Amino acid sequence: MALSDAVAYFTQQTHILASMAIACGTTDIVHTALGGCLTEAGDPVLPDTVYDLASLTKLYTCLLVYRLHEEGLLDLSAPVTAYAPQFTRLAGCTVDQLLGFEVGLVTPERVDAQPDAAAGLRVLQAIHPVDVGEGRAYSDMHAMVLRYVLEGAADLSYMELLHSRILQPLSLADTTARPDPLRCPSYAGEHRL
Repeated sequence: MALSDAVAYFTQQTHILASMAIACGTTDIVHTALGGCLTEAGDPVLPDTVYDLASLTKLYTCLLVYRLHEEGLLDLSAPVTAYAPQFTRLAGCTVDQLLGFEVGLVTPERVDAQPDAAAGLRVLQAIHPVDVGEGRAYSDMHAMVLRYVLEGAADLSYMELLHSRILQPLSLADTTARPDPLRCPSYAGEHRL
């Protein structure tokens, strides 16, 4: 009942989220709850509704970094440019610094404001570090650059790495960073890099 109450709170009472699905438990007991609407037309969330991973791709990127490190393909203390030489302004930054948000990253323009993926990639490649002192600089930029570090280290695309190292071994057949728009109405992936 507590899960259903939480879903109702976020989707019906406060309208913080348009829809929500929760699953938790063990291999023996699973508790689920879902609610809300997927579209303005009121299409309800169903048990097989697929959600875009969105910012959760950072989690998978982190897992892939450590997986490639364990496999001996990625040295965390190496400069970013050892694996992704196109990021010339990050020659003084290590993979570990990006992973720990120990350096700020700034682009000359917003990546997501570019007219297409090619323009967005050009802006991303113009990224440069800024000092954050003793703090951390959490942003999407770190994971975006780490994607290219992973691809350079393994000589595979991010999606190939994601599927072969994480999703397939865990039998996560419906988990992807690029869902089918017909099963995931909120997906807006036309400008993904």
